[in-house]
Amino acid sequence: MQTDPSSLRPKRRIRNYLLDPKFQLRYAALLAGSAGALLMLLGSVVASTSTMAINEARASTDLAALAVEQSARAVAEGEASARVLRLHQLSLGIDHGEVKPDRPTQSISAEDTFEQDIPLSELEPHIRRMAEKAWNAARKTPRIGRTVVLKLKTSDFHILTRSLTPARPPDSLEQFANMALELRDRVKLPADRLYRLVGVGLSNFRDASELAEAPEQPALF
Repeated sequence: MQTDPSSLRPKRRIRNYLLDPKFQLRYAALLAGSAGALLMLLGSVVASTSTMAINEARASTDLAALAVEQSARAVAEGEASARVLRLHQLSLGIDHGEVKPDRPTQSISAEDTFEQDIPLSELEPHIRRMAEKAWNAARKTPRIGRTVVLKLKTSDFHILTRSLTPARPPDSLEQFANMALELRDRVKLPADRLYRLVGVGLSNFRDASELAEAPEQPALF
């Protein structure tokens, strides 16, 4: 069986075309260009992906910081609200705290606000009256008050306090009242200054056993 020579011509053309140096150069250049374009495309995709990842990480960090800040702010606002509510309840006489009837006495006092402001020289009867109230209340506790306290409020709402801790605590109402009057004499404001409140009290309470063991101390003013 003989082959038609004309059937071999296309194959020879194709084979000769692939062996053409110009074609090979063009084909190699095409491959190189395609590879470069592909690499550039991949690089762009990688760079874009990296940028998005960085931005997302930054956004997540910012959101976390914002959440922490908002949580801290909410806690602070909650504590402030709780304090305000507590003060409001106390102003209304509402206190849900545990009652401790056996708590040691620390101080006892009595105060009086005058209907009209009066000068310092007219305070003696009021001081003696408040001293009697404080003394009677102090006799109800086995502890002994070491310090005598006098409190005054002027007509312009300026508060003055004077205290005296004698070597021996007062052992009678008369002695206690006289000490309070002595404290009044230590107030060195102008004579025309008027007062609207007086308070007398005992503080620095101690058990009798503590006073028996403690050495006598000089008076403190």
